[in-house]
Amino acid sequence: MMVSDCFSLKIMNATEIIEEIQQLDLHERKKIADFLKTLSSGQLTSQELTILSENLLKETNPEKSKEIASRIKAGFYGDL
Repeated sequence: MMVSDCFSLKIMNATEIIEEIQQLDLHERKKIADFLKTLSSGQLTSQELTILSENLLKETNPEKSKEIASRIKAGFYGDL
């Protein structure tokens, strides 16, 4: 049996998502608020920064390396 056979996904619109969030306890809502602040600031998560850093270490093209380094800087500080 596949995992997809065990779950059914429901497409939700923004209003439905907000209603679900409002039903959460304060601690869970705080985690969502923190995530949204990070998302709107342009900051990347530590996991995303790690992946970019690993890609930078592997990159041999100087132009691509410069582009990745720029994305890391913008992702660390947020939108510059």
